[in-house]
Amino acid sequence: PKLSEEERDKLDVPSILTKMRREVLSQCNPQTKVMLSGLVPLHLQNFDSRNETRPRHDVIRYAEELGAKVMTKISNEITHVIAAKDGTDKILQARRIPGCAIVQINWLMECYWSITRRDVEPHYLGPPPIPRQNLNGGESKTKLLLSGSDSEDEDEDEDEDEEDDDIVMEFKRRMNELQSK
Repeated sequence: PKLSEEERDKLDVPSILTKMRREVLSQCNPQTKVMLSGLVPLHLQNFDSRNETRPRHDVIRYAEELGAKVMTKISNEITHVIAAKDGTDKILQARRIPGCAIVQINWLMECYWSITRRDVEPHYLGPPPIPRQNLNGGESKTKLLLSGSDSEDEDEDEDEDEEDDDIVMEFKRRMNELQSK
């Protein structure tokens, strides 16, 4: 679409960057809803930015500018917990939420400075999240592998048993790494 001369005159780099950043996490399905753990004291998180005169904490400002909604209470809507360290009460509760990624602050910073949604996998704090259920209501493949198979094909059962063993071994390895840190 063509812009009028007046609209073109109003364009400037900061406003263009602001618009681009807002689209990074706001256009996800489901909408990105983050919770912070160990980064900002609760009394600084619990305020309405429209009615406050004090500046928002940088981490909150970055998340909101990227289009994420910052939540202060744990719920099944949380998609990400951005944390300073593993093992807090919030993180332990969030690990039970399917699809909730527990990530380090550098994930948010990479999203902010690259103006793109970055992959969370390199930024996991601890093990990856429990997979969400498929849209059709079935369980994810990972859950099926972990729970076994009802298949009558013995060769397929043996292959899945080996895959189960590999998954269990990888999980144990990751847990040992985390505990040794």
